[in-house]
Amino acid sequence: MSFLQKLSTSIVVILFTTIVVLDVFVQPEYHFDDYPYFDYRGGFLLLAIIVVVLITIGIMKLGEIIKWNPVVPIVFYVITAAAFLFLVPMIPVSDQKIVFDLATNDLNDPGGYMIVNVNVIPTILYVYGIVKVCGTSLWAQKIVNLICGLLTLVLTAKIYGVLTSKEVRIADAPKALFTEYESKMLWMGALFLPALFYNNHIYNEVPAVMLSILMLYLVIRNDDAIWIRVITIIISCLQFVLRQSGIILVIAVAMYIFFYQKKKLYSIIYLASVILGYVLIEKWYTLALVGEGAQGYPVWSFIRMGMNEAEFGFQDHSHTSDCTLWDCVERYKEYGPLKVLTVYAKKTFWIWGEGTYQSGRYGLGYPTTPYDYDTVVTKYISDSPDRLLRIVINMVLRAQYLFYMFFAVIGTLRAKKRNVFSVLFFTVCGFFLFFLIWEIKSRYLYGLYPVFLILALYGWEEYNPIEKIPKIINNLKI
Repeated sequence: MSFLQKLSTSIVVILFTTIVVLDVFVQPEYHFDDYPYFDYRGGFLLLAIIVVVLITIGIMKLGEIIKWNPVVPIVFYVITAAAFLFLVPMIPVSDQKIVFDLATNDLNDPGGYMIVNVNVIPTILYVYGIVKVCGTSLWAQKIVNLICGLLTLVLTAKIYGVLTSKEVRIADAPKALFTEYESKMLWMGALFLPALFYNNHIYNEVPAVMLSILMLYLVIRNDDAIWIRVITIIISCLQFVLRQSGIILVIAVAMYIFFYQKKKLYSIIYLASVILGYVLIEKWYTLALVGEGAQGYPVWSFIRMGMNEAEFGFQDHSHTSDCTLWDCVERYKEYGPLKVLTVYAKKTFWIWGEGTYQSGRYGLGYPTTPYDYDTVVTKYISDSPDRLLRIVINMVLRAQYLFYMFFAVIGTLRAKKRNVFSVLFFTVCGFFLFFLIWEIKSRYLYGLYPVFLILALYGWEEYNPIEKIPKIINNLKI
């Protein structure tokens, strides 16, 4: 096991273990007035975890009984996702609304939103493309999200199949549409609630995750065909353009190609091509839609915002277009080592421990914002964030998150000696380091959830409660 493998797995284990332990006692919370805070855990979390454990065990046992039929979780995902979209007809709010309005008004931007928010233009163009093809209905956007989510689920299963296969090369892979291991991932992934909720989010998260997981799949296939490499570079570039934090995955993939696949020249060509493609595409859409008057916020503005004491790096809307490196240096000098480390600790715990990816805002919608139409569900989640159903949903989301993270720790320990998993560890470490200095929202980690699921299922396979619990009960009887 290489030094990088040891270091990356150690960081992942320490990070996930710390979050699981701390999250039992302290809850990172998001307030709908758009700020983060911490609260003490209530006793209901344990009950929620027990419920999540029992449901997961029951459904995975059902999968085992019907021999992991892959059709069942796919149909289950589609039906539950469609039902959720019908029952919670959220309308765009905040940046989503601006993006959707621009897309439905032929990119007419009298308010100058694109001039200042240049990095959001690819998202606007993505939504605009759907509008041109499918019309202005919100359902068109959400159905595309559902399809992207389904593709993400399938690709995650395929990645899990390759990672758990003894053979690395695609030529030696099983010929079945889904292997047993892949089907297990379909079953576990179909249960992941934030993936259902985010189908309501008309923005870039869902398509960006789909593109990034497609990129990972093409890479770990380890196929040397030129056309596969070209497609991999194109997909990598597109996911980077759509979501700028995609550079984390690009770097992780380049490291994986360089250190594990031993294709050093290709890794350099890959990284250089993706970055060049990003620069050229950014230049094109900026000149085409904004011209020379673009005033996008510099990276230093995001970094300085990432070091604010009051909201420990949360986006506090203090962006300035003239922020420089020296402004960031001054902020760090002003705070001093102890305060900087305190902010790092708080922001890391909050973003990794919040546990819902802010699904309450981006999946259920603002409590005080009307829905597209009323349903049997909306009357129980409207008016206040303190409605009982919202509280229960958030509790279940957090319980599921902690449950999966616990098994992700086991999965990481199990996989630490298998270099083929290194791309996953590099990715998690990249997100961890990036959000030490960048401004934070817990939804920014949504792009990591397929990696999270893969490690969780790998840990589940190592310590399968379906097999272990009956043995423990029998031992107690003795």
